[in-house]
Amino acid sequence: MWTTKPDHSLEWISQERKTTGMLDFIFPIWTFVLIGRPQDYFRFLTPYRLALVVTIIILFLIVILGGISVKKILVGKETKLYAVFFMLLFLGIPFAYDREIAFNNVAVLFMGNLIYYLIFIQYIDSIFKFRKMLFTILLCFFFYSFFTLIGGHYTGGRYFTYGTMFDPNDIVYVLISLFPIGIFFLKRDMSILKKGLAITSVIISIIIILINGSRAGILSFGTMVLYSIIVFRKQIKFKYIIISLIIFGSLISIYSEKIDYSRYLMLNIKTDYNITSERGRLAIWKNGYQIFLSNPITGVGVGCFPMVLGDFREKKNLPPIMQAAHNSYLEIAAETGIFGIIMYFLLIYYCFRNFRRCRHNQFQPDYRSDVELIAGLLQVGFVGLLVNSLFLSQGYSTFITLYFALSVTMKNICSGNAYEVAPVSTGHPRC
Repeated sequence: MWTTKPDHSLEWISQERKTTGMLDFIFPIWTFVLIGRPQDYFRFLTPYRLALVVTIIILFLIVILGGISVKKILVGKETKLYAVFFMLLFLGIPFAYDREIAFNNVAVLFMGNLIYYLIFIQYIDSIFKFRKMLFTILLCFFFYSFFTLIGGHYTGGRYFTYGTMFDPNDIVYVLISLFPIGIFFLKRDMSILKKGLAITSVIISIIIILINGSRAGILSFGTMVLYSIIVFRKQIKFKYIIISLIIFGSLISIYSEKIDYSRYLMLNIKTDYNITSERGRLAIWKNGYQIFLSNPITGVGVGCFPMVLGDFREKKNLPPIMQAAHNSYLEIAAETGIFGIIMYFLLIYYCFRNFRRCRHNQFQPDYRSDVELIAGLLQVGFVGLLVNSLFLSQGYSTFITLYFALSVTMKNICSGNAYEVAPVSTGHPRC
């Protein structure tokens, strides 16, 4: 149980409102651009670099308005770990296989995640803002799932989304990351609009997971379902199980011709390319482990794994084919070294622990049920995300950054460091 006491000074509240006036409008847009990625579907937006532009606007507002305290940001152990993790990425640049690529990945890609995380955990400092953020994520979930279904296409028996950001395996990673938010908005006290968005997103996500052809996706989705039964075993009613089975069975029946059952059941496991081919995951993981052992302290540099793998194969008189690690933990270990992967696992541990503690928290009875529910759902989603990460190179993903930020925010809520105050209203609107 956390014992930190909130600071309710009028001076702080006044400064907070002055600082976040514009952020109240632009922060949800920033989240939508990073998570929902409309720029991938609406191609005319691509040249405008929306993610970078909105990030610059956010930083400009913070510089002009002030109010973001570095001292406050670095209070939590999770944030200190995240800062140390970033420093390890930065310090590894001089020792990287390709320093230019490592620098670009750290300075451009990961820096954006770090900025988003730091602003997120300080800006989302009230129950009102937290609920608003959950609704923004629901909109991202609806947008991404809906346009993936209508804008995707089959190639080689696999279902690809619009744009080039995500491949078939990554699609499921995104949907599983956002899935818990959709379930949360199926609560009785939600508006018809929010329930409609949630139901549509959840059903479309299940359809995509079934027809996608991603075995990692099916495994992580199944793990998430089983873990949710464990987490919510006391709350799940028999009728919910029946309804879920009917919906799931109906979707399988409707889309049965598009589901590759043999791929999911792995009937030809002995001849599967992931087992037998030099380009399969098993060979990549073996070579990746050797790459890690060859650079255990500093790693090979962020984003350099594919090139090092190609060079490693060439030294073994094999075609110098470059491939991703197809395992987020191996990716982090090989690219950042032993200290980087330790920091990464510690972040995962504290994130999981925060969700678990908030589920059993007894603070603030007015909104305890909402906090307990969303903490449990995020815990379930986090487990699904971690399982999926065993087969994908998403170690630096915006989505795991989002989970880290949500866990810290929920920790602050459960410790009393969040306010039941809406910026303009005197009421306490629900999600």
